Amino acid sequence: MDRSEIRPLALLHEAWLKNEAQGRRWVLTDEDLSGGDLAGLNLNRALFRNSNLRGADLSDARLSGASFENVTLDAAQLPRAVLIDATFNGCSLNEANLAGANLGHVSIALGGAERASFERAILAKAVIDHVCLRGTRFCNARLVRSRVADCDLQGAVLMNADLSHAELRAVNLGGCEVSGARLERTVLVDAKVNGLFGLPFLVEDITAARLDFGIGGQSRLGGESELRAQLGGAPGEPASRYGIGASASLYAVYFVTDHSGEYHLLHRMSDDQDVLHVAHVELTYNAQAEGELLVIRYLVLDERFTQLDAERLLKEVFLPQVVAPELKQRACGIEFVDAKTGRASYDFG
Repeated sequence: MDRSEIRPLALLHEAWLKNEAQGRRWVLTDEDLSGGDLAGLNLNRALFRNSNLRGADLSDARLSGASFENVTLDAAQLPRAVLIDATFNGCSLNEANLAGANLGHVSIALGGAERASFERAILAKAVIDHVCLRGTRFCNARLVRSRVADCDLQGAVLMNADLSHAELRAVNLGGCEVSGARLERTVLVDAKVNGLFGLPFLVEDITAARLDFGIGGQSRLGGESELRAQLGGAPGEPASRYGIGASASLYAVYFVTDHSGEYHLLHRMSDDQDVLHVAHVELTYNAQAEGELLVIRYLVLDERFTQLDAERLLKEVFLPQVVAPELKQRACGIEFVDAKTGRASYDFG
């Protein structure tokens, strides 16, 4: 389909949008529009199915409410396009250019947008689910109140992006650049953040998130000075002794130190209590006749946190959410050792 065919169809679609009798909705099914020129067209509420728009020019196009189903948009040009309430299901947007596009309330599911550009794009209240976003650029993008779930964002660039009130759930942020990003009251749950660059950042809820900044076994954390800057609640509110905002909801945060098998635990036992840097934890194995015993050696760092509190946290949160299943399966039992008193307890369940 060439430009001479596209223009008449677009005019019929505009008439359909105006409820004119001669109008007809744009429904593109099983068509090849690779490299096609759709720039500036009004295709609001258009339907694209099983079609190829690789390298197509949709710059400045109006596509609000449009539906894309199993469409190839690799290397497509959509700068400044208006895609409010649009849906992408099973689409490929690899290396697509959506710089400055308005994707408010957009839904993107079951697809890929690797190395795509969403720079300066508006993605407020967007829902992005099961999408590969490796190496994708979100510099200066607005993802306020967006929801990103089960996505791979390894190597993505989020410099100066606004993710305030966003929810990032089960995402891989390994190697992401987040310097200058705004994450006020962002919810980060079950996320992998190995090698995350650009601290400090603000989060509201990183319950059981793994803060592993190690690269080649070496931690990128420079000690508690960086940790203090890393976790916060609302801007301007009083912070805890570890720099964690009063409204932050942190219950089992941990980060890996320079040496494999060493962890630090932070914990808040109630919403109105200060966050406690409760323990330094080491994982080792001890050979026994029956097999290997997983030894969890902990040093309580805050006197407000008792030995019983420490063991409860280790059993109820640290073991099920931090220790990998294969490590637990390898062990014939678990030994909890209080490094201060030498007291040990066992769990062979």
